[in-house]
Amino acid sequence: MHKILKSILLLLAIQGVGNLDAQISIGSSSMPVAGDTFWVSEFNSSDLQGKYEQNGANKQWDFSGLESNGQRKIEFFSANKTPYAFYFFNQIGQKTADSLGGGPIMFSNIYSFYSKTISSYKASGIGYSVSGFPLAAKNTDEDEIYIFPLNFNDTDVTTFSFEFSIPGQDLFKYKQAGKRTNIVDAWGSLKTPFANYPSTLRVKTIVEGVDTIEIQGFKTPLPRKDIIYRWLTTEQRNPVMEITLTELGGQSVPQSAYYLDKRRATTSLFYNELSLFTIYPNPVENRLYLKSNFYNFTVYQMQETARVFSLSGAEVKRVEYNSDPVDGGYFDVSNLEKGVYLLELQSGLYKFVK
Repeated sequence: MHKILKSILLLLAIQGVGNLDAQISIGSSSMPVAGDTFWVSEFNSSDLQGKYEQNGANKQWDFSGLESNGQRKIEFFSANKTPYAFYFFNQIGQKTADSLGGGPIMFSNIYSFYSKTISSYKASGIGYSVSGFPLAAKNTDEDEIYIFPLNFNDTDVTTFSFEFSIPGQDLFKYKQAGKRTNIVDAWGSLKTPFANYPSTLRVKTIVEGVDTIEIQGFKTPLPRKDIIYRWLTTEQRNPVMEITLTELGGQSVPQSAYYLDKRRATTSLFYNELSLFTIYPNPVENRLYLKSNFYNFTVYQMQETARVFSLSGAEVKRVEYNSDPVDGGYFDVSNLEKGVYLLELQSGLYKFVK
């Protein structure tokens, strides 16, 4: 009897019946470590036509036909190799931007910091420099990005809060508070233009909160809701694919999307590797919104107008920046003709399609 059972199990393993090994579990060993460097290629999530929303067991996602529209590098450093080791001892930092802001509000050498244990992976705060002096702003309630182990059908809800102000100044304060809901809603195989992954675990994250900007006692609350889809594997310490959407006017609008890749020689010369913003939706019809890529920090002295260039480098138009208390700031590009353009901001050039 034991020999018969053993033979059946062996046959099932050979034939792959039921994908016995396809369900994986993600733990802290699958998170970034100091020294990790990843290249990711960005693409328009609208090209997927909603196929990324498929959930459940034993899915087969084939996104091998995606076309990249730019690349960026993600690097992680030991806190000891940053100016902020005193504040974030034994943590890892991800450099977010070389500089940020303008006028009396100017920061440089900006890092986001993370910590991990066997039970969680958390965002702890940011390090920044003012006039060459290193400072830090920490979460008052750490943001648990993942609770381990991650297994299919797991759900967890955590809270976070963050407050930022410049020591010795009363120019402004920035506060953020909300909750993060993780739903491990699918598993299966994934194909991207870079690689085939026979076993992935997909995590759907919903981040809901309020960002409050306070300038000389005047407070501006900005509610936000982001939806993030991440495909994780046990072989890579970074999501092999990630799609982020933001809810605007009750609709989920694509904001950014990437898949893990290698460095490509054909990377656009206009791509800002340490991009401060994501512009979305892209392609756009009328309003081109801005979303900060700087973890837990969105205060920015935005110029009133910005120049728009063609890919040949000719200035096409100047567009106005508008403040929206509900959905955030945007540039009005409704008068542009259909085409591919570059938007010039203080932090670099950003390519978009009208």
